[in-house]
Amino acid sequence: ETVDFFGDKMEWVAPHMGTDVALMLGIAHTLVENGWHDEAFLARCTTGYAVFASYLLGESDGIAKTAEWAAEICGVGAAKIRELAAIFHQNTTMLMAGWGMQRQQFGEQKHWMIVTLAAMLGQIGTPGGGFGLSYHFANGGNPTRRSAVLSSMQGSLPGGCDAVDKIPVARIVEALENPGGAYQHNGMDRHFPDIRFIWWAGGANFTHHQDTNRLIRAWQKPELVVISECFWTAAAKHADIVLPATTSFERNDLTMTGDYSNQHLVPMKQVVPPRYEARNDFDVFAELSERWEKGGYARFTEGKSELQWLETFYNVARQRGASQQVELPPFAEFWQANQLIEMPENPDSERFIRFADFCR
Repeated sequence: ETVDFFGDKMEWVAPHMGTDVALMLGIAHTLVENGWHDEAFLARCTTGYAVFASYLLGESDGIAKTAEWAAEICGVGAAKIRELAAIFHQNTTMLMAGWGMQRQQFGEQKHWMIVTLAAMLGQIGTPGGGFGLSYHFANGGNPTRRSAVLSSMQGSLPGGCDAVDKIPVARIVEALENPGGAYQHNGMDRHFPDIRFIWWAGGANFTHHQDTNRLIRAWQKPELVVISECFWTAAAKHADIVLPATTSFERNDLTMTGDYSNQHLVPMKQVVPPRYEARNDFDVFAELSERWEKGGYARFTEGKSELQWLETFYNVARQRGASQQVELPPFAEFWQANQLIEMPENPDSERFIRFADFCR
């Protein structure tokens, strides 16, 4: 759709799925082949390039990662790979990562390679150059405001009571298929937990996963699957128990707009009563905590109601705002007014260049 919008001014170069690293290696090899890599930047601002270069040039494994080598893997022609290397070298180039390409085995290496390629170009810390990994649908070109940022309830239990370590969400099928099995994540050797009970809330695993049929088979292994869901999604259809959760129209809440820019603070007042036995996640978790352990309700809620928790989040934002010279009204006044608050623009953010200070 982006290409259609820009027409002849833009070209979509589409490698085979999962082969982004091969494409970038081919570009990187072309940079070295032509002496286009910034050796001074690599020496001054990075460590470990010599080890990477040994792999790139085939000294460590006998396989040079040439444009031709990359083309065989990624499906982008060698001539196009060389053209991309020339374009990247001759222009101010910003390498921008998408959201989703890490959701596969060795997915983290795509992000590592983006940073490596940007370092070879030597444009990190320059206006319009370098790399970015966290652009979202609402914050591109929208500088971070001088803001009062909301807090939230913590997802982990106090006192180190989490049953298992976190695992990458894209590994859920492998974890179910191979409990105790070894895998690598971010360069570390880890082992899958033995998952017998799943409670899934706030996610869409049947939409995100790479192989839905494989997920369906693996999903039969746990003894019990519970899902908190607003809608009759694929995940809900494959659960043993579905707990109907309220939508944002059926509960009180707070939010920020503008994504990471934190442009507005917004009161989200309940519009209609919960429909068809739907309940807030907060209430469900609190009451089940009591059934699990006497006193669990008070422990989970910390003695606060839904609205009192919102006031707590707001007051933290108010304190944070004060440190940024952003004044917010008392919570009762904010909630009664029912109007969003726009955060002031920050000239420093408008001039901000990522890693500029580090690379000077």
